[in-house]
Amino acid sequence: MRPGQGVDSHVHDAEDDSFYVLDGTLTVTLGEERRQHRAGPGTFVLVPCGTAHEIRNEGTADVRMLNVHSPGGFDRRIGLRG
Repeated sequence: MRPGQGVDSHVHDAEDDSFYVLDGTLTVTLGEERRQHRAGPGTFVLVPCGTAHEIRNEGTADVRMLNVHSPGGFDRRIGLRG
């Protein structure tokens, strides 16, 4: 994710969303209270199903991360696979 990019606040009703940061610093905003957390390399963030969340790269370097949804099937629901 390039500096200045992000994903606006949203909720997953059917799966947990998780992020493992490899490089850079990911800003994660959670819940109705909009609690903001900065996640650097080696940090794992779990967003439970039904929790509003937003992610942003507010830094000057790219953020590389693994993004995993559980249970599987999210990719099919958003049309990434036929």
